[in-house]
Amino acid sequence: MATLDIEIPRTETEGYRLNLSQAQPIVYALWRSDPSDADGRPNIFHVTVCPYEADDYLDGGDVTVEGAPMPGPVVQWLADYVSRHHHDQPFEKRQRQPFAPMAEDDIG
Repeated sequence: MATLDIEIPRTETEGYRLNLSQAQPIVYALWRSDPSDADGRPNIFHVTVCPYEADDYLDGGDVTVEGAPMPGPVVQWLADYVSRHHHDQPFEKRQRQPFAPMAEDDIG
């Protein structure tokens, strides 16, 4: 139905790792229905291998996301990419600000 390139920014490697950790990694196709289209085929405009990105598109409501099994060569290529570019981000706990009571004449 469509031939599109998969773009994979280095900043999204956490999502790629999540996808690769599943029993069957998925390629997500994002499409919109166009009622004026005579043949009724969906208009696929983007493909991604990042589940976080696919989920973000669902927030708008006008995009449908469908998954298809990721082909073996793509799985191997993506796993190699992630192994070269992924860096764990250390967890940094936020520091709480000390309590500062308001003066009696302050309106809060």
